[in-house]
Amino acid sequence: MSFESHMATLHSFIDTNYTSTPVAYGGGVVFDSEDVGDWVKVSVLDGNSSQPCVGNETTTKYRFLGFINIVIYGELTTSGKTAENRVREYADTLTTLFLANKTQGNVLYRTPNLAVLGEADGYFSVALSVPFQRDEFI
Repeated sequence: MSFESHMATLHSFIDTNYTSTPVAYGGGVVFDSEDVGDWVKVSVLDGNSSQPCVGNETTTKYRFLGFINIVIYGELTTSGKTAENRVREYADTLTTLFLANKTQGNVLYRTPNLAVLGEADGYFSVALSVPFQRDEFI
């Protein structure tokens, strides 16, 4: 699974299983959040890579580490539950989704972490960080 195919698989996985809010994807994708209300932005932050084992030309293993960064935005003016409560519910939904589907092909997802980003520009936001490792045999 290449960088491109990992991103495509992730988009499909989230689009199929997460329907609580609109989703925007990073990488220069323009997303107009006006009149949308609550929404999330997903991006992949690729990190270190290594060669954990050496084999012949068909069994050499490469490991790619990184994070899926999901910023969850809750509109402050929306009535009902507070923005903080809503974004935490969305974070719980996404966390459960990744914990229930820890592996997808050759990608292993680890336990997500939550960081409160606070209020800005009419939204309360949190960042959900999902560590992953992707192994390839090349």
